[in-house]
Amino acid sequence: MFVDGKMSKADWMTGLAAIAGIVGVGAGLWWADALAGALIALDVTKDGITNVKEAVGDLLDRRPRFTSKAKPEHLAEDLEQQLCAMEWVASAAVRLREEGHVFSGEAFVVPHSDENLAQHLRDAADFLNHYDWRIYEVVVTAWPSENSAESTAL
Repeated sequence: MFVDGKMSKADWMTGLAAIAGIVGVGAGLWWADALAGALIALDVTKDGITNVKEAVGDLLDRRPRFTSKAKPEHLAEDLEQQLCAMEWVASAAVRLREEGHVFSGEAFVVPHSDENLAQHLRDAADFLNHYDWRIYEVVVTAWPSENSAESTAL
């Protein structure tokens, strides 16, 4: 809906500029049509640059952003706080990607212990996947702590 609104705005602005150019030529201003064409070209160029930047950001899995603003979406930080609030989690990190209007990603948790780890991971994944309607899928993975035997063997 947001993109459709932007396209409609661009359509009526270019149409209005073209009409103003034609009316200007009819009123005897020979340069009005060229000026209208230049303004339309500048608007199309600006839209092209903006859309290429957005497409490259999407291809590179840029951090999700609000639809109408350049500010980043803070859902990943909210999910990290929710994970860190769980008593079995020592620390956590979440990485999200935009896939159209939904988000998917990974959550990495460092557990305090390996006791019931599989069940904790399933519960955390279920919680995160139902935290917000925009979340399509978040995969939760345990990461060994720095002082565990597994991390020292690596």
